Amino acid sequence: MELINAIPENFKSPDASEDEQFVFQELIRYVLLMLHPFIPHVTLELLSKFEDKEYEKLDLSWPELKKSLLTLDEAEVVIQVNGKVRGKMICKTGLKQQDIEPLALKHENVAKFVDSKNLVKVIYIENKLINLVVK
Repeated sequence: MELINAIPENFKSPDASEDEQFVFQELIRYVLLMLHPFIPHVTLELLSKFEDKEYEKLDLSWPELKKSLLTLDEAEVVIQVNGKVRGKMICKTGLKQQDIEPLALKHENVAKFVDSKNLVKVIYIENKLINLVVK
């Protein structure tokens, strides 16, 4: 409902210009259309109060899922040294441990904690986290 709160008060007043009244009515219509999948009966009743009846003819259904929009090309990977967060980096998704380990070791804040120590184990959760265990 932030959109409703963002409407200037002068658009809502009876003294508003024709343009302001038009914009106000269009905003209300679009908000009702966005709410329709959640409360269809209420929104159709409110939309019927507008002068044009074209919204009653519309097939207002749930939006179609586009799986291509759900895939990410990049992910933020958290870098830990002995379980403590020492940095973050943006990487391509799907990188394997052998590809991301050198990148993590080159990170400026991580290098301070790993330089003179022996790397014992590397724990990698793809696209999420790499933990470098050092002694």
